[in-house]
Order: sequence, then C-alpha cells, then structure tokens
Amino acid sequence: MLFYMGERWAYMIGTLASVVWLGLAYEAGILSAGMRQLSEFKTSGMTANLIGMAALTTALLAVLMIVFCGKHWMKEYAGLGKARSTFFVSFGIVAMYYGTLLRFFWDLIPSAS
Repeated sequence: MLFYMGERWAYMIGTLASVVWLGLAYEAGILSAGMRQLSEFKTSGMTANLIGMAALTTALLAVLMIVFCGKHWMKEYAGLGKARSTFFVSFGIVAMYYGTLLRFFWDLIPSAS
C-alpha cells in the first residue's frame, strides 16, 4: 500500500493488525509460553528454544509496528477528519483477515467424533 500512495490505510492497518495479533497471541498463551521457554533456555531442546525466540521476536516486531505506524499516522494524517472512516474500514479489513486465518486453523483441528 505504501507504494500505491495508500499510506493512510497502510499505517492504520499496520497498527490494527499488530494490536489484534498481540491480543490473539496473549489469549492463546504464545507470549507466556515464549517467555517461559526462554527462561528455561539451557534445559530445553533447540527447537523449543527457537520457537520461543520466534514468538518473542514477532511480539517485539508487532510493538515496533504499532509505535512507528502510530507515529507516522499522527504526524501525517491526524486532524484531517478522516480518522474515523479510516479506522472502521481498516478494522473491517483486519477482522476479515484474522477471521479467515482463525477459520483456516480451526478447520485444521481434527474433530473429536
């Protein structure tokens, strides 16, 4: 979106997607499991350590995206009167994106019957 002069949308979607991802990761226990895994770094296997590091790295990247996208949004688009419509359309896009992902992963879970 940045290359097609859609910065307004890119900054808002970047912020919202990162916030929703952090919320989902927290609710699923990914962040706490990553912290626990890194606290047991020497006693765990290499694969588990890499997964814990990847979870915390993506959380850090999500926080950085929130900070930088929010900073650019405030600098370039705050006060133009388009914040509400941009927020709701972007939130709808992010909700459909994560809804699709959740549905896909839900369908991967084998049924108990």
